[in-house]
Amino acid sequence: MQHFTTIVTSNDLVCENFYEMVFSWKTDEKPPLPGQFFTILASKNTVPLLRRPFAFSGFNVKTGNASMIYKKCGTATEILSKKNSKDHIDIIGPLGNSFVDYDHGINNILIAGGAGFGPMLFFKNHLLDIGRKVLMITGARTNAQIPQNARLDPEKAITICTEDGSEGFCGTVIDCLKSQPEKLFDGATFFCCGPVVMLKACHDFASSLNRECFVSMEQVMACGVGACMGCAVNITGAKQFARVCTEGPIFNSKTIAWT
Repeated sequence: MQHFTTIVTSNDLVCENFYEMVFSWKTDEKPPLPGQFFTILASKNTVPLLRRPFAFSGFNVKTGNASMIYKKCGTATEILSKKNSKDHIDIIGPLGNSFVDYDHGINNILIAGGAGFGPMLFFKNHLLDIGRKVLMITGARTNAQIPQNARLDPEKAITICTEDGSEGFCGTVIDCLKSQPEKLFDGATFFCCGPVVMLKACHDFASSLNRECFVSMEQVMACGVGACMGCAVNITGAKQFARVCTEGPIFNSKTIAWT
């Protein structure tokens, strides 16, 4: 974890209300891994006061650039959406654990919804780079909410779902999973990032097949470094709570006390 100021390379709209920001990553800093996150100080003014957490959507070793895909949905992200090339941003990261910390076998099923698309894209590219089999399913209510990155995937490893049927499979990501041949899930490990309702549904689906499932939990964070306990989630066992920022954000879905 390091605290530094860096430069925005690009900040482009990739679909309705979603932007992809690319920024330089200092070569002497520890490179980010899929599933990790960082925090940004959106403004030096008192509003918004707290830093905001964002997951990495990629890291290019050759250029030294990192990226995130984020949704414009409040004051902080409104400010970030107006950042231009060569503007400066204040970063702390990389933070949290990573998808690569967990056993991923030959066959990997990645499920993304909403803002969960970015970290899953990062992990998909990592798995393909090391020669693993990957199917990534990403979903949204309508095709206007599907990032263009999904359509430009050179490996064609991404399946698009829309609930209104405007593009790709008609239905939710779980509907799409249930439509797949059972053979697809032989020896599969599931990795998921998106709304909590989707994460629980993925957990239930993987459990029905007796397969491992790892989820990236999204919580509101105040400090991002484990001091405030503001991002705690309920877990099974005697401990009862875990901090998403330090003990996560990636958890085995069996350890989450789903409600």
